[in-house]
Amino acid sequence: MTGTGEVYIKVHTAGLEVVVAACDKELLGSTIRDPARKIYFYVDPAFFGGELKDLDSLVEILGKASSASLVGKNTVNAAIRAGLIHKDTVLEVNGIPIAMFARF
Repeated sequence: MTGTGEVYIKVHTAGLEVVVAACDKELLGSTIRDPARKIYFYVDPAFFGGELKDLDSLVEILGKASSASLVGKNTVNAAIRAGLIHKDTVLEVNGIPIAMFARF
């Protein structure tokens, strides 16, 4: 197993594109704020609120994704460990990591 914790995973498809939205369980529906940097990121249940799964399932699903939006320590760290994103590309907002990737 890549780690502990449950994450919400929602898969969006458009034609051949597979967009995965995933967040740590406790972040769904929250707003991550950093007023000094004018960052307000809403972890929208309509976009992120799919199925509750473990981190191994997340990595498997991300392996098939065209792009992904990832929020939370467990979620982002699983993608880093799997080699899907580099740690230097992660945006941290009040200690909460946010990352995205796209394959071309």
